[in-house]
Amino acid sequence: MTINNKFLDISVIIPIYNPNNSIKVLKASFLNCEYLPKEIIFIDSGSNNHMSKYFERLKEKNKIIIYKKVNLLHPGSARNLGIKISKSKYLTFFDVNTLPKKDWLKKSYDYVVNHKLNLLLGYRLTL
Repeated sequence: MTINNKFLDISVIIPIYNPNNSIKVLKASFLNCEYLPKEIIFIDSGSNNHMSKYFERLKEKNKIIIYKKVNLLHPGSARNLGIKISKSKYLTFFDVNTLPKKDWLKKSYDYVVNHKLNLLLGYRLTL
């Protein structure tokens, strides 16, 4: 369940491979952010069928979730596929073991837009 319906024109791309329970924690962290990305793209490089079924159920409940299962890809290739799938103006990349803070997306988005940036790499914004 989401806190509100505030969406930003950002795609979050996450390569996964048999992520175990960490994927549930990550999904909950994203969906509890103050602002949500336009889409969260999971590129699955050959996880077991259990993971495919989990994401099919998840997509039914959360329309911002996009799931693509592919043959084995390195994380960089999975990210590149996520870029091709994305429909947002801005992109960000996450790993399955990284959890977002509640306000990270809005702060990052505002910083990029206000400073007219094309690129923002890992940083710590303290406002």
